[in-house]
Amino acid sequence: MANTQNINPILIKRLEKFFFDENITNVKYEQLDLKNFLGVMFKVIARKNDKQDGQVDLSYIFKVAPSTDALRKYAQIDKLFKKEIFVYEKLLPLYQQLSLEHNIYEEFVNIPKIYFTCNETLQESLLMDNMTLKGYQSWDFNKNLDLPHAIYVMKTYGKLHALSYALREYKPNEYKKIVEYTKEKFNANINIAAISNQQKKCCKKAFETLNPTKDRRAIQLFSKFMEKPFEYQLQAMKMGAIGSYAVITHGDASLKNFLFKYDNHDDATIPSDLCILDWQYLRYGSPAFDLSQFIFIFTDKTFRKNHLQQLLKAYHYSLSGHLSEFGLDPEKVLPFDVLQMEMKRYSIFGLCMAIMVLHIVLEKEGDVIQLPTGAKTSDIDDIFDTSVRNDDYYKGRVRDVITDFVEYGYFELVN
Repeated sequence: MANTQNINPILIKRLEKFFFDENITNVKYEQLDLKNFLGVMFKVIARKNDKQDGQVDLSYIFKVAPSTDALRKYAQIDKLFKKEIFVYEKLLPLYQQLSLEHNIYEEFVNIPKIYFTCNETLQESLLMDNMTLKGYQSWDFNKNLDLPHAIYVMKTYGKLHALSYALREYKPNEYKKIVEYTKEKFNANINIAAISNQQKKCCKKAFETLNPTKDRRAIQLFSKFMEKPFEYQLQAMKMGAIGSYAVITHGDASLKNFLFKYDNHDDATIPSDLCILDWQYLRYGSPAFDLSQFIFIFTDKTFRKNHLQQLLKAYHYSLSGHLSEFGLDPEKVLPFDVLQMEMKRYSIFGLCMAIMVLHIVLEKEGDVIQLPTGAKTSDIDDIFDTSVRNDDYYKGRVRDVITDFVEYGYFELVN
């Protein structure tokens, strides 16, 4: 086994035992250069000696928790990995069971199969299918998001949220347990202070993009928001979680967490399937949490002007269709006008996320976000403080997000 220097030796031994028990040999590791500082990713290739098929070549993705102490405390890495393992081992099988009980045999959403997990401190990890071998591809960040891909994401979220509503209806006891597990648990000594301080820094940078003459209303509302952005985010999360329209959300609506498949013979550029990755930020709240995060980070002003309502309708159409499959009335569960209200009330969550991560997303060259083992909290802050190469484009995107919030009435919590 080579290239395992960034993996805990005890974890390697656990994994070796798994491979031995499964009759898997010739295991090799390759660390992947991915824009992800909440996990270290490895490609694992191996060979299985099968009695029927002989030697079978295998390929996995091994996701390992970072060991940097400052990052582990800042991001509560142990909780994030435990939550993701919980999703794969508890929630998603529950969704599958619920679908089969209602004679729905189509996969609710494509996810990688999990073969090995570990929850031990400094060994948190998951071994999963390499979905690229099944024809799935990550998004090319050198391209702007187009309408077919954006609609497919919205339709997939409609399907995912429909499962949450169905689980609430048919398995209320299990649903309550899931909801309780998803509640945010912050370390008051580290996380709240650090995140709040960083959000204020990002808001100050965003505020400087506004035009004193053209953006007076935006300046008025954003000035109020930037006084306590983290408090507004917590308020949205709290209020969104007590409403009757709350769902179990994905929580990390980033294009890097979607793999697309293309089986459309008429047009190979149109996605035919989608795989969702990274469930570490699973949370209970308004559907607007997932939708606003995706829309305001990964689309620009022109795209939103032309297609925002089309995206919301695609989401609702998908949601309604899947609710109907479960025998539920979409007009009682989440009418479209209520969805519009949810977006106005709780999209402030998406604003907070956009302000924090847009400059990272816009680094199109796919730079790897890495921290040295002895990194301090200040090193983590630098990730958010770093300027992008095309700073003018970043400033325009941030300004457009803020002014669109004014235009669409999405500053409702701030008013």
